Amino acid sequence: MISLSSPRLRVALVLIALAVVCIAGGLFVGYAIGRKAERQRNVTTTWNAEVMESLRHKLRPSGEQQQAFQAAVDRAVSAMQGTRAQAVRETDAIIEALIADVRKELTPAQQPIFEQLVKTRGKTSIDMLKVEPTKAKK
Repeated sequence: MISLSSPRLRVALVLIALAVVCIAGGLFVGYAIGRKAERQRNVTTTWNAEVMESLRHKLRPSGEQQQAFQAAVDRAVSAMQGTRAQAVRETDAIIEALIADVRKELTPAQQPIFEQLVKTRGKTSIDMLKVEPTKAKK
């Protein structure tokens, strides 16, 4: 039987603890890098540069083609910016409607707490569209 005072057991436990710490650290760093990459993809200027680099690398366009490609990508980016702005405006309207609906159902005791929540709500962003509705319980 191995006791806690056994050097082998202590070494094994330290190695297991070290492995757990390394795995947790790796998960955290990987998650942070993934979030940063996702945020970068959402920046239209970054998207513009990535698309142009991909076109240059894979198609090897002539100087004239490259200018035409850049103009097309710029038009697409401009259209995306408009679409994103419209989506943010519509999302903001939906949130305002939600606030009005919830406000109707509040008790007098809940009203000040809810108003504080409304006051501190974050700025509407395109990331708010990444939600899934919950299924209603039957």
